[in-house]
Amino acid sequence: MKKVLTGVVVAAIGAAVVAVIKLTQKKEKEVEFIEIDESIVVNVPMRFHDVYTYCPLELIDSLRQECKLKMESLVDVEKVVLRHFISFPTQDDLFSSVKEIKGLEYMLEEVSEDRSVVLRKVVNNYFEDVYAQLCEVANTSRKYNGDYQGFKLQSEPSE
Repeated sequence: MKKVLTGVVVAAIGAAVVAVIKLTQKKEKEVEFIEIDESIVVNVPMRFHDVYTYCPLELIDSLRQECKLKMESLVDVEKVVLRHFISFPTQDDLFSSVKEIKGLEYMLEEVSEDRSVVLRKVVNNYFEDVYAQLCEVANTSRKYNGDYQGFKLQSEPSE
């Protein structure tokens, strides 16, 4: 009786192992990998647009694309110099915007008679950090009617 019972248990275990193997093989065949086209992923600009309400979504997306391109040549650099170029319709708008942006530890590098400014900051060379700085300054300048004209990235000069 024990031999018959042992034989039945062994047979049941064997059948279970075969069933698990077949199920595993079937699942492996059902796995499909898909490729995601990054150009259609818009959740990052959308998330930033919720925070930076003065910037149109197109500006936020173009800043992201331009940031990625400009950072490609700076991959081996630890810190970068980030310069923003902005112009303002009035002196009051310029003063208000620059005052707020200087609170983000920017230096006013240049001011011209036509109310154009260059703001400078040294930042860590991480995409998320640089991109957030771009959005923050563009948003603040637009909050005060500024025309955000772009930015420049370069490696920090050695001391």
